[in-house]
Amino acid sequence: MSLLLSLAFSSAMASSPQRVSADFREVSNYKSFSKSIKFTPGQRAALLRNQFFVCPSKDESLYIAYGSNDYENLPSFVTVDNLLEIVHIFFDSTLRTAEQSRLLPDLESMTTTMSKQSLATLDGVKGTPLEAAARKNAAYFGVAATLLGQKPVLPEAVTTMVRAEVALIDAHSGFDKGGIFPYQFDYSQFVVRGHYSKSPQLGRYFRAMMWYGLVPFAVETVENGVHRPAKEQVEQALLISRDLETSGVAGKWQKLYDITSLFAGKANDATPPEWASLAKSTFGDNLQAYADAAKIQAFLAKIARLHPPLIVSKRSKGAVASAVQFRFMGQRAIPDSYVMQELSDPDKRPFPSPMDILSVLGSSRATALIDSNPAAFKTGSWPLYKPIRTQLAGQFASVSDEGWGRDFYWSWLNTLRPLLTPLPASAPAVLRSDAWLDKSLETALASWAELRHDTILYGLQSVAEMGDGDEAQPYTPGYIEPNVELYTRLGAMVDQMHSAMKSRGYLSAEAGDQFNGFSDLITFFKHVSERELAGQKLSKQEHWRIRKIEGDLEYLHNSIQLIGVEYKQLSQDDQFMALVADVHTAYGKALEVGVGCADHVVAILPIEGKLYLTRGAAFSYYEFLRPISERMTDEKWKAELRAGKDPARPFWVKSYFVNKPLDEKGG
Repeated sequence: MSLLLSLAFSSAMASSPQRVSADFREVSNYKSFSKSIKFTPGQRAALLRNQFFVCPSKDESLYIAYGSNDYENLPSFVTVDNLLEIVHIFFDSTLRTAEQSRLLPDLESMTTTMSKQSLATLDGVKGTPLEAAARKNAAYFGVAATLLGQKPVLPEAVTTMVRAEVALIDAHSGFDKGGIFPYQFDYSQFVVRGHYSKSPQLGRYFRAMMWYGLVPFAVETVENGVHRPAKEQVEQALLISRDLETSGVAGKWQKLYDITSLFAGKANDATPPEWASLAKSTFGDNLQAYADAAKIQAFLAKIARLHPPLIVSKRSKGAVASAVQFRFMGQRAIPDSYVMQELSDPDKRPFPSPMDILSVLGSSRATALIDSNPAAFKTGSWPLYKPIRTQLAGQFASVSDEGWGRDFYWSWLNTLRPLLTPLPASAPAVLRSDAWLDKSLETALASWAELRHDTILYGLQSVAEMGDGDEAQPYTPGYIEPNVELYTRLGAMVDQMHSAMKSRGYLSAEAGDQFNGFSDLITFFKHVSERELAGQKLSKQEHWRIRKIEGDLEYLHNSIQLIGVEYKQLSQDDQFMALVADVHTAYGKALEVGVGCADHVVAILPIEGKLYLTRGAAFSYYEFLRPISERMTDEKWKAELRAGKDPARPFWVKSYFVNKPLDEKGG
């Protein structure tokens, strides 16, 4: 294709997708590509219609396709999915290493001390109105100690309560009322999942932290619309706040809270330091004043104003906790759970759609898909859906740059936002089409599923009922998906994680080196994207690095995971990218979202004046319902995928997805 014809073709692409003939005569490498990959009729039709398609594969990592491309001399299309997958690996591995090496010992020490302190407080208030609350606190910390594998020596009455709670935790069958609290909560949340199923130590950490984060000390019990004061639970919370200060482990609590807040944000409910501060100004140093009804009411009014919860359960079945609560290490008010909570209704729409989140974050394409398919998205019978969604979208549109960078969780969501709008006009039209926007929605949802997986312990859930190559190989050009804004935000997020964890002493020198390597790769993606959008040629070395990108991706994928692994060897499951997370609960079912095997992307792209067939890799995304007693673990999910039991894809992927793997035998 001449340069003049190429420029004219690029200009035409700025307003409509490129058109190619049925025999693909305009594609410079069609014949050589076809020697390695033979298209089915459906794939050919999709390629002619959209100039790209996505199809399934059995690859258990995204980088595998790029090694195959290098071997077969196929041009690589390196999608943003690859870097988003690595940021998940870095986020998850950094958090897991901190939890296992530093936070678990702190949690064990704090729990031992708080268990002893609660028993000392119980001895000190025997025969007073606070005795019952103090006894329940001894049981509360006795449960945590038991979940951590400790064997606290407890009075018989306390042991009875502990056994009742632990039995429900072990059964993890769903909502129930245990031996300590007068209302129900969801014991199925104690299924050890996420990265916590990787080791017994992490499993113990998960269960104890879930106990501290999930169990509420409510101001009231609500049943059948009737509100009753939860006097003992308020007294418990007051005593716990006091015991934390008295015992001398408030510093360990703060360290646990601060580090986990970096990954998942601030608590949804009032925390011990908040209660302790207000309690001192209300009750003074008089412990028995905690039983003064008038002072209790004054105190609770202050708490409600100080820390109103953002996410409030809409469950009304049975005896439930009121909205205003204290939690010892409360789960976090993550923004996407807030969106799903607001866009669900126990009667009209018990299960929100993850697509709601993308709509609220600014995706007009997601909004159009929802509004044109009211039956599929369950919005038609709920008149309040659109007004609430519009209000939420306005709230998120007004978030400042500082607000988006408040912690790693918000930064990750902010990194996904450039996927929700079309690329600039200088990008190839194939990457600015509605079909590509649909594909980008899948990428965003899959990356979000990874975020929810990595923070499954901390995020409060919404409820409604390298190869070295051979320089003699032929020149093969490559292309990087040119989303400069995404790479800019991703680089800022990685620098934020690196700086925050290093300054707190949670990163080894080895881990710091991996972060530096990741930042270098992000910079490369951004630099190449800027040159592509400006119509500038890449150097031979830049094309060579794209061709050999498997090495960069595989090294970063594996090296950060190996830090802290005793035998410096990853299992097959560690290298399998599939994961799953439950994100919403209603009527005995959990909404699960998951990432499966890598998909393949085949696209016709303009590279320096010529059209090339290219191949890349992308996320696969799933969402489905499961009974809450069968919340999915990564191990179960991977087994189902390997057995070919993967659920159906979301219906809206039909604009670009062809459910037939590539035939790589050639023809």
